[in-house]
Amino acid sequence: MRAFVFVLCLATSSGAWLSSQSFQDQFGKSVNISALSASAPLLVFWSDKRDSPKFFEAWGRALGDLVDGTVTVAVADLKGLPFFVPRFAVTKMLARDYPTRSILVDWTGELAERHSLPKNSVAVLVFGPGGELKAKMLGAANPAGVAAIQAALK
Repeated sequence: MRAFVFVLCLATSSGAWLSSQSFQDQFGKSVNISALSASAPLLVFWSDKRDSPKFFEAWGRALGDLVDGTVTVAVADLKGLPFFVPRFAVTKMLARDYPTRSILVDWTGELAERHSLPKNSVAVLVFGPGGELKAKMLGAANPAGVAAIQAALK
């Protein structure tokens, strides 16, 4: 069984999750990120691009079945959002567009900074149980990237 949650999360430069870090989703629910990677592999889809759902879907199809117990999360980096766009409008839009998926938001782009993720890009990261960064692939799904992600999940 695999869980799928859209989420925005923070990690330290060593790959370990920040202890007791929680974020609110578009419905106001708080989720503790460290709990997601405590005992199972964590697959993180990250993007700061507006068309990221297409990217996430392509990687999901390419990866196919994942290792049992893998938790999958998607990360929307909202640091580049213009200051004049009200945050409540963004969370309202997310709730409308993703009524059954939890999307946690971080307005600071911390994940990108800590893992050197370039602006206007997409990435897939794998964290082992306990938060160790095992793999980082940039760009669209491709055979070499899929193989590297699958190997890191084992």
